[in-house]
Amino acid sequence: MEAIVILVLGTIAVDTVINVESMPYTGGIVGTDSEKKYAGGSSANVSAALKVLGCDVRQAGAVAGDEFGKFLMDDLDDIGVDTSAVVVRENGVTLHTYIVVDRAGSNFIIANGGTCRKDIAVKELPPEILDDVDVFYTDMSWPETSIHLARECRKNGIKVVYNLQNVPTENSLETSAGIDKMLSLSDLFIVSRTTLLKYENTRSIEDALRSLTGAATLAEGAIVTLGDEGASWYVDEECIHVPAFSGMDVVDTTGAGDAYIAGVIKSHFMGGRSRERSMEFASRVASLKCSQRGPRLMDLDSERERSLLEL
Repeated sequence: MEAIVILVLGTIAVDTVINVESMPYTGGIVGTDSEKKYAGGSSANVSAALKVLGCDVRQAGAVAGDEFGKFLMDDLDDIGVDTSAVVVRENGVTLHTYIVVDRAGSNFIIANGGTCRKDIAVKELPPEILDDVDVFYTDMSWPETSIHLARECRKNGIKVVYNLQNVPTENSLETSAGIDKMLSLSDLFIVSRTTLLKYENTRSIEDALRSLTGAATLAEGAIVTLGDEGASWYVDEECIHVPAFSGMDVVDTTGAGDAYIAGVIKSHFMGGRSRERSMEFASRVASLKCSQRGPRLMDLDSERERSLLEL
């Protein structure tokens, strides 16, 4: 049986995690004795989690040829992610962030966008990028490239999963028109409640989702993640809600949503599980991530950790 391959296109970044006792107030000072550099970036976090869950992953995106870029490429190679579709721009600065995490696991992020934000030209991608791919996931950090690949996936029967991470701004590459186009090409749409309600400026998840997705035909519907309240999966007129799994001690919520997405892809698209069972599995994956420091789900070393994923 041929292995199922997942193509992931999106943010690759270096995350410096700074641990503090509590979040600072305006004008306040907080100290730290814990500062660590991690390989991160939302889409690369999804790739890393998929690898931990036993998937074959091909990463696409762009980094600079600086120290940060080398660090990220070495890390992806070390964990076994195929980096043949990552564009390395020799001059410039790779995206990097500073993530402040308090003892309750809450965080805020300061991002330096670097100089690799321009969209990836199709000619920069290897012509065989979609070979053997069964699922394409993107956070649309590079909109034109994401739409191009999604269109090709539609032609070739490859499932498309799209995660809207941020509301478009003057400094972002995403546009409302691009989001509409991406939605029209997607099978499954994933968005956090915070982003959804901010994008549509309403208090109702259902109204916001209906307005955002418009006439898009999402064969697998849409998932709205709700933080510590779990997630809801909307398809047709049905809503499946699964609460967050609370079996692990929370030390860092950074990357929990990325781990959740990996869990859904692994369980539903690769494992063929029902939506509800896939949400339960994904919730456990996210909980395991929250029990680990840093932005990524790491290898599961203990028997208890591994047993949590045996649904």
